[in-house]
Amino acid sequence: MKKIAHVISSSGFCSRRKAEQLILDGRVYIDGEKVETCAIRVDDNADIYIDNKKLIKSDMRLFLFHKPVMYLASHKSQNGYNSIFDLINIEEYLTFIGRLDYMSEGLMVLTNVPSLVSKFSSSKYNRIYEVLVDRVMESFIRELENPELDGYKLLPIRLLGVEVLDRCYKIVLELHEGKNREIRRICDKHEMTVLRLKKIQHGPFQLENLKLGELQEVNLQDYI
Repeated sequence: MKKIAHVISSSGFCSRRKAEQLILDGRVYIDGEKVETCAIRVDDNADIYIDNKKLIKSDMRLFLFHKPVMYLASHKSQNGYNSIFDLINIEEYLTFIGRLDYMSEGLMVLTNVPSLVSKFSSSKYNRIYEVLVDRVMESFIRELENPELDGYKLLPIRLLGVEVLDRCYKIVLELHEGKNREIRRICDKHEMTVLRLKKIQHGPFQLENLKLGELQEVNLQDYI
């Protein structure tokens, strides 16, 4: 038995938080009776109705998306900033396995299976980024072994490569956690300007030849 909000979100209808709000708004029914509390538990086969429409489970789906810069990794546009879902024509609710900030690009993994988010957000799955910077400071390289932000110790970051380009440097970094704007903040700490930040891998998922703005569905069974 699972909490009803979890069952609703697992169906692909909406997020768990949104499901809880639907319950509090009195819009969720089971067997003709209004659900009064988010604490109620039901099995996966319960007949749940939202706004008098039966909840239908979606097929479990997994997508790779090549996020362009200047798009928010959010479900709605905010304050004039476009959302990635302005580019994605999918009706069902998808959630993120890892996010990218507004000015970053590259691989995002999207799914309608909430349990996959916690699975692939684990530190045992690496994240690889290509980063263009104006300089590479020795102090930055030293800190990668024992990074720290705002007084908190972070997992070590592995420097996979450094390439000298025409007017900048390309560094390739491997992380095992995804703290908010971690790479940008560490670079800023060492007076390095990030010119471009591109995620190319998250665990078993790779960007490879996915075109900018392209969404590609992959076989979920290959990854679970």
